[in-house]
Amino acid sequence: LAAQGKGHSLTIGVGTFDRNVTGREQSAGSMFYINGSHAQAVNDRWSYKLSAGYLSQDAMPRPFGAINNSFHTPYPSFANNGTSQPKFDARVDYDLANNGGRVTVAGGVAGTEGIIHSGIGPFDVDNSSHLTYVTTRYQKGGRRVAVFANLLDGTASNLLTFTINRRPIQLDFSTQTFDVEASDVKAIGARNAVSFGGNFRHNAFDISLAPNGKNRNEGGVYLQDEIFLSDMFRWVVGGRVDKFSSIDNAVFSPRTTFMIKPSAQQTIRLSYNRAFRAPSFINNNIDTAILNQDRKSTRL
Repeated sequence: LAAQGKGHSLTIGVGTFDRNVTGREQSAGSMFYINGSHAQAVNDRWSYKLSAGYLSQDAMPRPFGAINNSFHTPYPSFANNGTSQPKFDARVDYDLANNGGRVTVAGGVAGTEGIIHSGIGPFDVDNSSHLTYVTTRYQKGGRRVAVFANLLDGTASNLLTFTINRRPIQLDFSTQTFDVEASDVKAIGARNAVSFGGNFRHNAFDISLAPNGKNRNEGGVYLQDEIFLSDMFRWVVGGRVDKFSSIDNAVFSPRTTFMIKPSAQQTIRLSYNRAFRAPSFINNNIDTAILNQDRKSTRL
C-alpha cells in the first residue's frame, strides 16, 4: 500500500518467507515495515522534512544436526532471533540567496535488536541499543563541506562463547565518531576537470571487549584529474593517501580509468585501482578471556 500526496508519503509493507530447513519445519516467517515522511517549503529559502519508520522481521531458519564433514561437527545450538528497527529523522534546508549555495542540517535516531556475528561467536543485541547522528553540510556546485557526529550505544550477549566464570560474554559499547570533510571540483582550461578534497575523523571508544583501546584518528586527502582527450576519449588519473593512528605508515591508493565513448549512449572503461581497509578497532585491541570447547581458559 502506498499513499502519496504533495509533501506527504506513506509506505506500508507486509510479507512472509519460508522458514523450513532439511528435517525441520517451522511456521512461515513474517516481516512488516512502515515508512512515512512530511516535507514542506516554508518559503523560497527555508524547507524541512520529517521522516519516521519501523521494520520488524522474524528470525531466519538455522540448520541443525551435524555438519556434513569428516568430523560430523554439530551445528551450534543457539536460536536465531528476529529484529525490530525504529527510526526517526529530521532535516532542514536553507538556500543562500547571495551565492546560490545551500546549507543542510539533519539529525536522527535509530534503534535495533537482533543477532550480529563476530570472530568469537554471535551476539544478541539488546533492543535498547541505538544510534544518534547529526550532520551539517554546505554545498555550492562542486564545492562541499560537511561535518557529522555519530553516537552509538548498546549492549549484547554472546550466544556461544563464555567467560572463565562460565557466563556468556557481555559486550557493552559506546562509541563517538566526529568527522569533517571538504571537496571541490575545478575546471582547468578546456580539457581538465580536477577534483580534490580530504577528511579527518576522530573515533572515541568505550568497548568492554577492548578495555585498553580508547580512540583512533584517521585522515586522508585525494586528487583526481579527468582529462578530456577528445569527444571519444577520456582519461581519469587520481590517487588517495590515508593515515590511521592504528597503523604505522600512510597508505597510497592509486586509480586510473581510460574511457572510450563510441557514442553518447555507450562507454567502454578500462580501469585499475588499489584500495585498502584498516583493521577494525576490535581486531586491534580485543582483550578478553574465554573458555574453549574443552572448558579451558583462552586469552584473546
